[in-house]
Amino acid sequence: MTTFVVPTGALDYWAARLRRFGITPMKAARFGESYVQFADPEGLHLELVEREEGPLSRWAAGAGTVHHIAWRAQDAAEHREWQRHVAASGFQPTDVIDRQYFHALYFRESAFCSKSPPTRRVLPWMKRRRNWVRA
Repeated sequence: MTTFVVPTGALDYWAARLRRFGITPMKAARFGESYVQFADPEGLHLELVEREEGPLSRWAAGAGTVHHIAWRAQDAAEHREWQRHVAASGFQPTDVIDRQYFHALYFRESAFCSKSPPTRRVLPWMKRRRNWVRA
């Protein structure tokens, strides 16, 4: 479940908006906070929590945040098509990488990038991309 914070008083608006798009919202409460839970068209479970502005409503990368998104490509041609689409959208995608049990395409979205250099070691198959990995 991925949770997004909305301002106090906004849940009714979001529930109505979701219904207009054919998505069934479900109201819930947890730890004294009000939530609207729903599934997106692909079945991903999401929820909105109503919260006053303050330290608990600020975005911070850490446990529980989205750090990647995966999608399925039918074949190598569709992977290349996604690579072109990502590049045309202003990002710098990698080549399609064979991860042995799946193929991957990576790119960074600046709002979610760490500004400090990573401390983990570079995996053997990424050594030729060492500078890119550490960027």
